[in-house]
Amino acid sequence: MKKVLSVLVLLFAFTLVSYGQASNPDADIKEEYECKNMAGECSIKGTSTLHDWESKIEDFSINAVRDGDLIDADFKVRVKSIKSGHSGMDKNTYKALYEDQYPEIRFTADQLQIEANRFIRGHGDLTIAGTTRKIPVEFSMTSWIEDTMTIDGEITINMTDYGIKPPVALFGTVKTGEEIVFVINTTLNKVNN
Repeated sequence: MKKVLSVLVLLFAFTLVSYGQASNPDADIKEEYECKNMAGECSIKGTSTLHDWESKIEDFSINAVRDGDLIDADFKVRVKSIKSGHSGMDKNTYKALYEDQYPEIRFTADQLQIEANRFIRGHGDLTIAGTTRKIPVEFSMTSWIEDTMTIDGEITINMTDYGIKPPVALFGTVKTGEEIVFVINTTLNKVNN
């Protein structure tokens, strides 16, 4: 009888320890992910009095740390890598973004919520031309396969909220709209530790 009781106590203790590890968020393993340039596309879209426009972002990086249903993110864009295909427009973009003083656009977020492994939602800090604003974000996780996650989404901002005067061209006859949209469609790969 003592032996049976000892075995039952050990089984009960093992069950409690296993349950505690499974339900403890601190027991989750943090996973690091990163994206560098070629694993997707990032662009900026906008309007003007002449036509809609789009500039590709050629140099960007995203680092993310997933901890259960939470994710921290750090997204960086090198301003000089924003390319429209028209050198005059690119020069106006760099000037409007004060590239000589602020060569980087950056978005950071702590504890964005992952919902049903399909959406990432929350708030983060977007810094453009030296001005930081807290903004809401929502991304779709279009793929979650083994060691990669593919995300896509858009971030719409008003340039004037960041102290940016929308660029003009042709002696002021062509004016850029105040709102621009950052479009992100990229794959992040798990960092092997």
